[in-house]
Amino acid sequence: MSEISTIISLLRVQQWYKNIIIFFGIVFALELVSPANIVVSILGFVALCLITSSGYIRNDIIDLQQDKIHPEKCKRPLPSGQITLKQANTTFLILVGIGLILSFSLDLLFGVFMVALIINTEIYSRVTKNIVFLDVFAIGINFVIRAVSGIVLINTPISPWIILGVFFVALFLGFMKRKSEIITLKNSADSHRKVLKHYTKSSLNTSVFISAMMVLVIFTIYSVIGPF
Repeated sequence: MSEISTIISLLRVQQWYKNIIIFFGIVFALELVSPANIVVSILGFVALCLITSSGYIRNDIIDLQQDKIHPEKCKRPLPSGQITLKQANTTFLILVGIGLILSFSLDLLFGVFMVALIINTEIYSRVTKNIVFLDVFAIGINFVIRAVSGIVLINTPISPWIILGVFFVALFLGFMKRKSEIITLKNSADSHRKVLKHYTKSSLNTSVFISAMMVLVIFTIYSVIGPF
């Protein structure tokens, strides 16, 4: 049982709920009565979960030395020694391989989006997660890729409102999370996440307000004029 819990922790299975966004396309396109689209969307969800889990492992590999001395992250499977670096790299390659094979077998463009997700996640793990505002923007882009990939799978036109709506909702949630971390962690915030030392409550309040207003504006316009 401990081995299973270690694998679940390594894959961050508890984060898979974020991939439910891939079903936005089939829901808003009213294709829930199409068995073929339901099946392909479920398979796309599986592929997306494999790809995102590989991204979490890759991030743990890159941050291994820092995580070893972190008060909380040191308990993760890799920095704690429950999983070796070789095992982590092997698991990463297996997940990426199976995920991409499944993705491209479902749809060529869907596979391309999965590659884009891998690239953006790698850039985030190495660079943008430590740059103020760009860290949240990168997360927003990842959510847009997930949503659009689901639309691609069922061959439905991609609405710019979906892209903008998902992006600004992701920004709103991302800035709210940063604000919560600063308030909760206080003086130890930057030791939890380096980029937090560059944020202030004032800048986050402004960012939360702007992103929330953009979400409201986008969905108001969409409800009035509809898709185009």
